[in-house]
Amino acid sequence: MSPSLKYGIIFNPAARHGTAYKFESRILALLNNKNIDYSFYKTNGSLDAVRIARGIAKNCDVVAAIGGDGTINEVASGLIEAGIGIKNEKDSIAALAIIPLGSGNDLNKIIGMPLKLNEALDVLLNGIKKSIDIGSIVFKRKSVLHEETKIFINSLGIGIDAEIANEIKRIKHLSGLSLYLYAAIKVLARYRAKELQIQSESWNDSGKKYLICLGNGRYEGGGFRFFPDADPSDGLLDMCVIPKIPLLKTIPVIPRIIRGTHVTDKRITFKRVRQAEFNAEDSFSVHIDGEFLGSDIISMKVDILPHRLTVLYPD
Repeated sequence: MSPSLKYGIIFNPAARHGTAYKFESRILALLNNKNIDYSFYKTNGSLDAVRIARGIAKNCDVVAAIGGDGTINEVASGLIEAGIGIKNEKDSIAALAIIPLGSGNDLNKIIGMPLKLNEALDVLLNGIKKSIDIGSIVFKRKSVLHEETKIFINSLGIGIDAEIANEIKRIKHLSGLSLYLYAAIKVLARYRAKELQIQSESWNDSGKKYLICLGNGRYEGGGFRFFPDADPSDGLLDMCVIPKIPLLKTIPVIPRIIRGTHVTDKRITFKRVRQAEFNAEDSFSVHIDGEFLGSDIISMKVDILPHRLTVLYPD
């Protein structure tokens, strides 16, 4: 890509459990050394990256998200809201660049950006554009009359997966797979499976479920290979459903999910869907891209939006 392009850089100093701010001076030095036309923005709180991305999208050729999965989700949401990066053309004029600086970086496992800052920032100049699918959800909370909408790039989790995502926010001393495992052990001891109804274009089911996960990418939870064969550009979401099973039989499943060998477990259901609906008389917990939406959700519809976001991949 040409260095004459305009870049918007959105940095979350609170990423990586509040320690990402330590990288700010290094990031700015690296950007200045690249002699590019850029504007630098720092987020101050939840949804700030959505607002910033939406505001700068039409004046930039590339918008880079520096932070964790939540930051990247917010920047992508802002771009889509602004109408940038949602065209089907292979070479859309706008692109999202991911500079991974989070504790899990599951979204980056779709793209494969280098983890070293200087190498990741190099992709701003020489990366190639590709379009990927986006997940869209419409959901309703138990005590709220109106529906809400969100997008996700990598994954959506219902049930214990969402509760683990919530627990992760309370743990400050770990990162990556070890963080997810520690949170999972804490949540497993107290979680009770919820009764859910599932409807899709090709499959219906109901009963108590420990976990329902829909993925656009292969990894979730800092390194769990939930969907070994997922393709973020195939126009489909991979869905994994784990029913209620005894706790002592649940624990051995965890290392199989890490390796991606759980696909042969007959207790676990795998489907590829374009859309799915989830309903419950009681409420259930949901996360999107690792961000906890709440435990008060009673209905949700999920759709795949094919090739709706253009991103920069390493050359």
